[in-house]
Amino acid sequence: MTEAIDPSYLYQHLKKYVEIQLKSRKKETKVGWVYTIDPVSLSYVLVEFMSDEPKNVTVIMGEEVAQVKILPVTDIDENTYSSIQNKLHSLFSESVGLDQNLKAELINEEFLIKRRNELIKWLNKNRLPVKLDTYENNENLSVINILDTVFIKPPYEEQTCESTNEIILDRVQNLIKNLN
Repeated sequence: MTEAIDPSYLYQHLKKYVEIQLKSRKKETKVGWVYTIDPVSLSYVLVEFMSDEPKNVTVIMGEEVAQVKILPVTDIDENTYSSIQNKLHSLFSESVGLDQNLKAELINEEFLIKRRNELIKWLNKNRLPVKLDTYENNENLSVINILDTVFIKPPYEEQTCESTNEIILDRVQNLIKNLN
């Protein structure tokens, strides 16, 4: 599975419950929730949950992947499914010092709007298309959304960027560092 793969094929596996058949070890399979996929090496990061708590994280190298099959999720209720999806989204999020929501509240809202606008100008100057999404029911603040791939929350710093694509995340974080 190391040949060129269409990104939309990889994207359909994100946050899904899958079974990955390995090339070696007598057709061994791994089952879990896909946290992310490296688009270069085609390596998968699988997370196993016990109830709705992460139990085990496994990296499966791209050259070991023979086949990926999305499995139906029928044995868990909607609340558990929602909880797993939320935990997958924030599993490896950094929390630096203060809780990010608390930190955003402590900073003047006027400063945050100014910071957001400066960052949007900077991202546009670097040819990144940006749109704004609502931030926690606050009309004045918003999340900067770059192609539905990277999300930058208030206070609009490199630590408040979120993405499942580590390569793109790193590049956007470096752009934000250069703005400062």
